Amino acid sequence: MTTPQTLISVDITVRDSAGSYRTSKVLGVYAASTTSPARAAERLAEKLWGASDLDTAKRIDTPPYERGVSKWRITNAAALRAATP
Repeated sequence: MTTPQTLISVDITVRDSAGSYRTSKVLGVYAASTTSPARAAERLAEKLWGASDLDTAKRIDTPPYERGVSKWRITNAAALRAATP
């Protein structure tokens, strides 16, 4: 994908399923990780925008009624920084 010139944020869901963390789909793309839900969210940002860093994914909520589910906000901030000369 091409890197947009404005900051984009997307709210996603990460589910824990038997020790593997999988994100919801965004534009037909999802990501997974066996290490942590944060890493799964970062990988989705990498797939969507080509770059990620420590500020790419922030946990925003954990629904009290759904065990093993967390909400995250991912941004393209790392891709914007990488594209800036």
